[in-house]
Amino acid sequence: VVESDEAWIDELRSSYKSGAHNQFILHGNVYDSFFTRSEEKLLGLVPFISEEILSGFDAILTYDLAKGVRIRKGGDDLAKVTNRPVSSEETVRSPAAALRELDRLLLSAVNVARIRGGSPCKVAVVIEDAHLVVPFSGGRFRDHELSRLALTLRNWASDGALREHPLATFLTCENFSDLHPLVSRNPRSHTVEVPLPGPKLIGEALVAFRKRFPKAFGKEPEDQLAEQLSGVALVSVEEAVRMANLSERPIEGADVAELKKSLIENDARDL
Repeated sequence: VVESDEAWIDELRSSYKSGAHNQFILHGNVYDSFFTRSEEKLLGLVPFISEEILSGFDAILTYDLAKGVRIRKGGDDLAKVTNRPVSSEETVRSPAAALRELDRLLLSAVNVARIRGGSPCKVAVVIEDAHLVVPFSGGRFRDHELSRLALTLRNWASDGALREHPLATFLTCENFSDLHPLVSRNPRSHTVEVPLPGPKLIGEALVAFRKRFPKAFGKEPEDQLAEQLSGVALVSVEEAVRMANLSERPIEGADVAELKKSLIENDARDL
């Protein structure tokens, strides 16, 4: 469906702006690349939502198991507001320490806004690969440490003071069912499936690719190629274009169907 390329983004924006939700669980095609029209380039999910959805936020913080807590935007502003130093050089990696630190920062921002008044600091937090941070417990509800982590994330969506503050939290995972039930079954969070790209988005990406990789294209127009490649991950499309450009064998004609089959099989192996 052509609209699917934009629908999930519009769903995020409208749900947040309406005040219905401030926490979003993004699942599905989260490891793909995403095309930005303004700069005609591909970005990962976190840089993409930072630019396309969170551009109006003062501070953006991210966390994953490998890199720890990172500052994408506004660390100095957040430190001034909360009177808590935020250093991108001193990353916190363990889930317990990371969520504790992020929780303190969020609560500090809320409390300072209450006391000082004025314009509050708009803060966004992205937990990447959330299923590794709060995995499905498999009935192990006596794992108190895991339950504590899950309750922290759940609280970000449920706490009244946090809901009144301009705060947005995002949890990413490929499979929704891999998340701890305290998180996945929270009625205060909003689940959004990130779809595979449709022909409209692939066509726009191919137009940009033709400028950079002209030897990968023949006479076949981009929209026609895009229709045939619909449903293939953009990261796989880019890889195919780069290989075709290197070998100087244009992607066209009967080769496209075989190429799509090969790309889909490769994507499936990565699941």
